[in-house]
Amino acid sequence: MTPTPRPHPRPTARLAARLVARLAGLAGLTAAAGALILAGAGTGGGAAWAAAATPTVTTISVAPTPGKAPNLTLSATVTGDTATPVDFYVTTTLFGNPQLVPLGPATPAKGVATLTWTPTWTGNETFTAAVANPATGKIVTKAAASYTVTAATPGMSTAQANTPKPLATFGRGMVGFLLAIVFAIWATLLATLWRVSRGVAKHATT
Repeated sequence: MTPTPRPHPRPTARLAARLVARLAGLAGLTAAAGALILAGAGTGGGAAWAAAATPTVTTISVAPTPGKAPNLTLSATVTGDTATPVDFYVTTTLFGNPQLVPLGPATPAKGVATLTWTPTWTGNETFTAAVANPATGKIVTKAAASYTVTAATPGMSTAQANTPKPLATFGRGMVGFLLAIVFAIWATLLATLWRVSRGVAKHATT
């Protein structure tokens, strides 16, 4: 008499345990990526602004620098948070539409940010003092004033005054990169869940 073969134990419990372990690992990676996104979005002063008053540029003035012609002194009055640097600009149409050409930053001292600038051309110009949110790079407050530049130092180009900011879009690029990581993690999670569920169903029917 041929003995009846014993059925193999269904590995449902073992597969379920492996699924839970994988889910826990992927959930941990997702949480870590989410924390990096939040940290990256707040890097550069976003958290500091939550504890201090939002800065406001109330006025900007332009005057010749005493004894250092043709230099000009740009002064901006800031209220609220005075720890964030003020960026000074001059408007130019040399490149077509009016554009703000960066002249440089200055950190306020006792509510006043001051920058000395050497003009390279003459004419009636519009100067702007602005403060951008360090976390987003977007200008949140600004003030402008017109001034007629009557003396300039030749030999420099307007492009030299346009200081490049290669890291201006770094924060947005980093957030996009981290979001792509989160998407990849969840795609792997769903694929793993689908494969394991098919394995459990297959063994359950054998």
